[in-house]
Amino acid sequence: MQFVPQLPQTIQPWMQATYQNIPVPKLSVGPITAPIKLPDVMQHFQNFGEIEYYHLRHDQCFDSIIIQFKNVEDIGSILRRRYHRIQKYIMTVEPASEQPVETSILRNLLMKQTPFLELNNSLLAKIFDHLNVNDLYAIANTCTHFEKIGQQIFSSKFNKITWRAGDKNAMKVFKTFGHLITRLDVDVIEPQNDFLEFIVENCGYKLSHLSLWMQSYDHIHLAEGTTMKLKLLFSQLYRLDIYCNKLFDFETTRELLAACLELRSLALNCMTVMNFELNRLSVRFPKLEELKFYLNHAIDDNGFELLLACNPNIKKLYLDECTNLSAKAIEIIGRRLPNLEELSLGYLLQKLAPQQLLPLGELRRLNSLNIILGPALPIINVMRANGARIESLMLWYVDVNDAIIERILSMQTIQNLTIYSNERGMNFIRDDHLEWLAQNLPSLTVMRLGYSDQVTIDGLKKFLFYARSLTLLALTNLKNVTEANKYDLLDWAGQRPHLRIDFDVE
Repeated sequence: MQFVPQLPQTIQPWMQATYQNIPVPKLSVGPITAPIKLPDVMQHFQNFGEIEYYHLRHDQCFDSIIIQFKNVEDIGSILRRRYHRIQKYIMTVEPASEQPVETSILRNLLMKQTPFLELNNSLLAKIFDHLNVNDLYAIANTCTHFEKIGQQIFSSKFNKITWRAGDKNAMKVFKTFGHLITRLDVDVIEPQNDFLEFIVENCGYKLSHLSLWMQSYDHIHLAEGTTMKLKLLFSQLYRLDIYCNKLFDFETTRELLAACLELRSLALNCMTVMNFELNRLSVRFPKLEELKFYLNHAIDDNGFELLLACNPNIKKLYLDECTNLSAKAIEIIGRRLPNLEELSLGYLLQKLAPQQLLPLGELRRLNSLNIILGPALPIINVMRANGARIESLMLWYVDVNDAIIERILSMQTIQNLTIYSNERGMNFIRDDHLEWLAQNLPSLTVMRLGYSDQVTIDGLKKFLFYARSLTLLALTNLKNVTEANKYDLLDWAGQRPHLRIDFDVE
């Protein structure tokens, strides 16, 4: 005998969901298209738990099947398997109950034509929570009721989205949920203009973070109407990240950036040396606190000073790889940003002599310092000599020797220390270094170590013994910390309930 399933399409994604943390709901679907004899069905169900109740017609055939399992787990294994043989029967599954169930109530459930729609909203939300974004889009477009619940799920799970322009499926989702997105990362490929128009038409007032990767080597030309709508979109942004070969034409770029009245964080990353128009930007951002040049091959000293002169209240500055800046940029920072609190220096450090770092001594409010691929000792000496109270120090791919450690030991205010090395020729941090740091930095609460060949489990134990204020130890690819021995360290630190140890082991 063949049994034809009649599951609605809206239930199919739910049937594929993982039921580990969801109580089994009441579900009624029917009627069954062909009579089912009792022996044909019971042999299947009895393999998956004790059956508490079932309903038969007078002729010992099922119109529909109502099964109550005593334990939720009994039916969970069936629902988790997409092609389980029991799923070909139309059935109602109910949690076991201590109370007797009236047959009339069960019959009423069987008579309903759309019982899935009558599940309460909280239960539907739990079911929808297991859908991916494409399935959520599909089910949200079935009715206004599901659309409302789908919007709730999207807002809580998918409001931070990465789209590649031209993705047809993504554009469908965008049309349904675009007004709910708070963070949008866009990889803009051809056609750039069409996709930017699509963004301004579908994004709503909730968008606060926009990241644009623009790969074109030609200017992106916008229609006047699109420019006006994009200005309105930019006016509500808190964060804007632009990664480009070329921006819009200069006037459009300045017009768009001038509209960013609420902007707190701006990243301008130019991946080639072609876009010299960045050096002409004299735009004031009234609320800007964070300026980032993670990768910029265009901006020079004059363009850098022009931008800082318009925005003297910047508190966080990142110059990780700015190939056209010189020693003058250090003097500009010391003169233009007296209130700077966080500074990241990378490629620029490799071009400077120690005496050219002296203007950084003017940054008396600096409390966070990030040094990348550069000589750390001179800049730490400058900060220490001028009494800067550094609370966070990050050394990325820096040669760590005894002199560096000695200078760090004198910085008693350090709370967060990061030391990463990944070059074979470098000096790595050692066990004895860790012991010195733990004994001499009483405020140390966070320690991050990466790519060291010389730190051992025993050294880490000693470090933890002395670092009594530590709340986080994060270890990344330490040669002597493996999957086999990391549990030894965890067990040893088990009596410190406020201490978390994170491992990233290759």
